[in-house]
Amino acid sequence: MKKLIVLLIVFSVSLLSAQDMERYLELLRMDIKTEKVRIITEAMKLNDEESQKFWPLYREYDLKMTELNDEVLRIIKSYADNYQVMVDQRARELMNMSFDVNEKKSKLRRDYFKKFDKMLGATKAARFIQVERQLDQLITLQISVRLPLIKKASDEIK
Repeated sequence: MKKLIVLLIVFSVSLLSAQDMERYLELLRMDIKTEKVRIITEAMKLNDEESQKFWPLYREYDLKMTELNDEVLRIIKSYADNYQVMVDQRARELMNMSFDVNEKKSKLRRDYFKKFDKMLGATKAARFIQVERQLDQLITLQISVRLPLIKKASDEIK
């Protein structure tokens, strides 16, 4: 998970070509996914029968969550391109995109909680959602504390 911090550095390194950056992000994503699987495996304590049911559904869930995280990356990239001289309209757009993706993540978790509940029972389904959310919040926090505050063009004039 600590490697995710490097994600922000990638956006600030202008020497990398877009293709190099994409390859780097994909390698970083694979490392994060491997670490998440290890943490989830340890936290869930599934028996063999539960594991056979859990992991295929988890991969389905993870694929959909990855698509939403791709949206988050696009928002961060757009923010990085605009934060120094933000205009109100772009700030509104970025915030609305951020609210929308957070709502989509909540809905996805709710939908998959129901699926995991049917498969494993409410307690283990809740444990999975809890661990998944904690990991997502840690990643979000690591990104958030490193993002500079928005500067409006008029702030520089004062």
